[in-house]
Amino acid sequence: MKSKYILCLLFFGISILAQSQNQVNAAQKQKSDSLLNIINAGNQDTLKVNAYASLCLELKNNDPDKAIGYARQCLDLALKSGYKPGIALCNDNIGLVYEMQGQFEKAIDCASKSLKLRLEMNDRKGMMRCYCNMGNVFYSQGIYDKSLDCYLKSLKIAEELGDKKAMSSNYSNIGAIYKEQDNKDKAIEYHLKALNIRKEAGNKKGMAISYSNIGVLYAEIDSLEKALEYNSKAIIIREGLGDKKGLASNYTNIGQIYERQKKFDLASDYYFRALKICDEIGDRSYKSAILPNISSLFLQQKQYNRALGYAQQALQIAQKIGMPENQKSACEALYLAYDSSGNYKQALTYHLMFTKIKDIIYNKEKHKQLAQMEAVYQSDRKQKNIEILEKDKKIKTEEIRRQTLQKYAFIGGFILTLILAVVILINYRQKKKAHFLLGLQKKEIEEKNEELNQQNAEIAAQRDMLEQVNTELEKLSLVARETDNAVLIANVSGEIEWVNEGFTRLFGYTLEEYKNAGRNNLIETSSNPDIRELIKNSILQGKSVFYESEFITKDNCKLWLQTTLTPILNKEGNVIKLVTIDSDITVIKQAEEKIIQQKNELDKTLVELRNTQKQLVETEKMASLGGLVAGVAHEINTPVGIGITASSALVEKTNEIISAFKENKMKRQDLDHYLQMAFASGELILNNLERTGKLVQSFKQVSVDQVTEQQREFNFKSYIEDVLRSLNPKLKEAHIPVSIQIDMADDIIINSFPGLYAQIITNFVVNSILHGFKNKEAGAIGLSAFIDNNNLFFKYHDNGKGMSPEIISKIFDPFFTTDKQRGTGLGMHIVYNLVTQKLKGTIKCESEEDKGIQFTIEVPVAV
Repeated sequence: MKSKYILCLLFFGISILAQSQNQVNAAQKQKSDSLLNIINAGNQDTLKVNAYASLCLELKNNDPDKAIGYARQCLDLALKSGYKPGIALCNDNIGLVYEMQGQFEKAIDCASKSLKLRLEMNDRKGMMRCYCNMGNVFYSQGIYDKSLDCYLKSLKIAEELGDKKAMSSNYSNIGAIYKEQDNKDKAIEYHLKALNIRKEAGNKKGMAISYSNIGVLYAEIDSLEKALEYNSKAIIIREGLGDKKGLASNYTNIGQIYERQKKFDLASDYYFRALKICDEIGDRSYKSAILPNISSLFLQQKQYNRALGYAQQALQIAQKIGMPENQKSACEALYLAYDSSGNYKQALTYHLMFTKIKDIIYNKEKHKQLAQMEAVYQSDRKQKNIEILEKDKKIKTEEIRRQTLQKYAFIGGFILTLILAVVILINYRQKKKAHFLLGLQKKEIEEKNEELNQQNAEIAAQRDMLEQVNTELEKLSLVARETDNAVLIANVSGEIEWVNEGFTRLFGYTLEEYKNAGRNNLIETSSNPDIRELIKNSILQGKSVFYESEFITKDNCKLWLQTTLTPILNKEGNVIKLVTIDSDITVIKQAEEKIIQQKNELDKTLVELRNTQKQLVETEKMASLGGLVAGVAHEINTPVGIGITASSALVEKTNEIISAFKENKMKRQDLDHYLQMAFASGELILNNLERTGKLVQSFKQVSVDQVTEQQREFNFKSYIEDVLRSLNPKLKEAHIPVSIQIDMADDIIINSFPGLYAQIITNFVVNSILHGFKNKEAGAIGLSAFIDNNNLFFKYHDNGKGMSPEIISKIFDPFFTTDKQRGTGLGMHIVYNLVTQKLKGTIKCESEEDKGIQFTIEVPVAV
């Protein structure tokens, strides 16, 4: 149900952008032309820099490459003129474009450069924007702790400047982070802060957005009545503003709330209100997103025909406007409706379609890369075919020429012989002339023979070339025969004509066995549901297509295949054959499944480890508190015992003086002695009771703070003294004198979690006793604190034996300890987590061997 809220908001935003884009483009072009005129006509570099910067902002959404170009020109001009505000502004703009392009490291680098310049110029408003930009980049990367830190810094500056608009924006951003971290209460708290500021400013549009955000959050934590209340408030404002798109979003939200409450009539009413608005404004995108919700509503009421009708309508619209996400939701609704109505065949059809669309969405980029690789392969293949055809054509031309020459030579020889015979018969008597003519003819014949010999040599060379081509063809045939891939040739209709030996080795079938098994056609035998469309596209486009499918071999083994289907074209460009090359990718598929399974197991193990670590931390925390209780109990025992002894002695002496009084034996000396003893006993009892009271009060406050972890305002020095007082038993366990020096002002007031400080100081002192003062004759501990720029700087140091650099590098690691007999290794890890996560600060450890250790903590005064 949560995903429905998110989808509705998403499609609502998309539809707003789509319908307003034309107006934005026109206004943007007009503004861009105006800025270019300023650049071309301007004489001052500062004016040009500002114009370039504005131009970059105008183009960053529609033409990021051109925006980057103008930003770099702006930066070059600002650097040349030494105009620092311009340099910072250029870095801001370049960072915004990099963020849009997903180049987050470059975006952070630009924001950091801008922030450094603004710090030098003390430009606090610019610093505020930089922190906000950096927070946006970290948010896009899912690094929520860094994003939150940046937004808090931006908010702090906005509060100091009194910038209400920036404050409300930061509050909204912080609320979005807490929502991502599943801390809905905190998210609501910050959205309410943003709402209050927008109320003060009279920002109706912002108020409507805040009401909607808060309504969604209350719906997600099942506070449905409050969710209805805030969506209703948003509706009232949007009706006044005439914001129909916003009304459609809120109507949908309320419909989903009533659907969860099983109030189907009310849910139906609000869904159809939203649908009516979509029809009025022509928003088919959001309409196709609402229709599956209506289908789900009727499905829950077992009105299957109506559920199917609205789901089919959603699919038709989504297919027409080409929105895969909406198609996926519609197919899911159809699958659920058919499944619930018992039409499992249709349910399976739409489930397969749902899966296919889902795969298309997530694997679109992958298919694009494969298509590019296939295009390169096809281009190379065509080039090879062209070269082979040209060689074949040349050989045929030479063969025709050779045959023509042989024909002419034969005819010439025949005619020559006939002429010789006629000359011999007619001119028998004229021998000399005949011999002369014969000699001439002989010479001509020799010349002809020489020409024929040359032609025969050329023909022999052509024959050798033809033999080389045949050899290459034989090699290709050998490759096709010996390869492990299955090669199959079919006609245009898909009827199989030839397979290679690799086909038999891979699938176990000969061609005859394959056909006898009823597998005569590519289309009928492939398990890929899109095979008809794939073959059709391949034939129409004359290009190879790539797809995957399952195959059951003759031995009943299941294989995964990766197939390349290539059309063979004749000289006219018509497809005459289809060639498929099947590669066995079963191992790859199995590896993918194994990797997915291992990932799931690792995720489960990680969750278990985190839970275990959390339990260990809580156990360590309670063990520390238990040790504190035992020590305090022992410490209290001494003054209480003294008080009991003194009281007993006082009672005994009182009874004695009463007896003496009753018997008239009491002397003035006895009364004086009794009064002195009573005063001394009372004073002793009072001192020990006061000592016990202070110890109990300190322990009570510290223990309550550690258990509840409530945030409150408290005096830092006074609280530190209470903590140290409760640790007196621990200090006595050291069996050496330990002096403690506190160096801090009496008026340090902070608003934070006192129990966390108690736990931190307890861990420091216990570590000093267990590790620092081991084998020492005396120990000294110092604590100091001061406030600077709304941050508390707290230092703790001792004069113990110190640590090596190797140990310092691991001191905050979980389960790391130098004495496994006396420690768990979680103390410093807990301190690190409390400082960095709960108190939003930093901690640093410095130490040298035999020179003690020092911890420096920096945290906000108000968390």
